[in-house]
Amino acid sequence: MSNKISIVIVSKGNPEDYEYSKLSIDFQTYKNFEIVQVETDNQSDIDGSQHSDYRVVASKNSSFYHACNLIIPSLKGDYCFFMKAGECLNN
Repeated sequence: MSNKISIVIVSKGNPEDYEYSKLSIDFQTYKNFEIVQVETDNQSDIDGSQHSDYRVVASKNSSFYHACNLIIPSLKGDYCFFMKAGECLNN
């Protein structure tokens, strides 16, 4: 069984940046991961992923680092990767 990776995307209410990051994740060949979107602006109107292990967590008015620290206990993966919305994950 392969290790599960938690990919955390910290977003501040910009759907275009979030979609850019999520699209880069969709093109990965490794598929055992969960996507957790941490919305720091409480605008969770961003459309959910077609990925079965996806969730949105609100962390109002948090910095990137504070949001990451808050989400760590609820992650399901063996490893975690943090990125800001708008960043690209290369193959």
